[in-house]
Amino acid sequence: MSRKIKIILIVLVIAIIGALIRFVFLGNSNTPLGEVIRNSLPFGSDAGLDIPTIGEGGLGEPTQALDGEGNIVSSLFYISNTPVSGSIVLEDGEKSIVRYVDRATGHIYDIDLGTLSKTKVSNETIPKVYEAHFSQNGSEVLYRLLEDNEGRNISLSIAKSKSASTTDEALYDITTNVLRTDIENLTVEGDSLYYFLKDSASLVSSKFNGSGVKTLLNSPFKDWVIVNGGGVNIYTKANSRTPGYAYSVTSSGQLQKILGPLDNLTVNIDQGAKRILYGYNSGGEFKLYFKNLQNNISGEMFPKTFPEKCVWSAKQVGVVFCGVIDREILSDSLENWYKGVYHSSDQIWLFDTDTDIAEILSEPKKAFGLDLDVYNPYLSPSEDYLIFTNKNDLSLWALRLN
Repeated sequence: MSRKIKIILIVLVIAIIGALIRFVFLGNSNTPLGEVIRNSLPFGSDAGLDIPTIGEGGLGEPTQALDGEGNIVSSLFYISNTPVSGSIVLEDGEKSIVRYVDRATGHIYDIDLGTLSKTKVSNETIPKVYEAHFSQNGSEVLYRLLEDNEGRNISLSIAKSKSASTTDEALYDITTNVLRTDIENLTVEGDSLYYFLKDSASLVSSKFNGSGVKTLLNSPFKDWVIVNGGGVNIYTKANSRTPGYAYSVTSSGQLQKILGPLDNLTVNIDQGAKRILYGYNSGGEFKLYFKNLQNNISGEMFPKTFPEKCVWSAKQVGVVFCGVIDREILSDSLENWYKGVYHSSDQIWLFDTDTDIAEILSEPKKAFGLDLDVYNPYLSPSEDYLIFTNKNDLSLWALRLN
């Protein structure tokens, strides 16, 4: 027996004897002996358990999701414990890298999902970035700043530094461009931006640096939301007291109706524009449905959630991953969720809309005591990770799917 193992055994014996003494003389009769012993071990009460660690000061460093040999011990773990503005998953060979923007500073970081090692991509401080939208390959990002910063929109181009050494803190060169201030809401497809203009309500597209502007639609109505899904799709901003519509925008600037009128309509369209998930109010309650746009077959989904909490699989036909709400969904819950006065503690489910099979993938509250309000979920290109923001504190999380 090696000297190291002997020392470990001696420490364990002393810890167990100490736990027995505390249990007999000082212990609470409602606390099981096994729990007293486990909490007395020098490796901590969570040693060997499949849970993400939360310290007294809140979420600790992501490396606490690793065991002593550097292996991730939880399928659910956090990537950033500080608020993020946006993120994307990039694949480098067999590695899955999450690139994200720190909300307070505007610094950009890369996290290797296999090892949770962290690299600073940019240390250029741009404070109060409330939204960040990456291009598909992660080489460009649009920052949207808070209103007290004049509502500015700044585009950053990210390139590997030719002069940096491996010891440099940031190994990338950053180029910035200031874009127009009248961008209302937007989405990204490939390396292009699609957005509405505040005053004219025109739908336009452009490159991330602001060049190549094209007008796709001129609309007298201003309250639109843009969604991806096999092209450009828009729907009216959800309101519990107003009928809503969803349309696809043709290359000639025409609108083709997908759904509507439905009160409080909100939608989520898959990347092939073949299936749609939609929620709406009916009879004083919120409903959740899916529809196959090719054969018009539809069905109601249970348990209910907001379509915004879901993401369609690109590899598994008809499959959608969702954060499912743990509480009653009322007719005004969706707009209150957007306002920040309605919160949930979600389970994560997989729904197969072709077979009507639903499966729970993770129960953060039950398993770990975590209240995770799933927001902006998306899948890694290989679909081995589900990434999402916790709307409660804007921390960034990952769920390993296989």
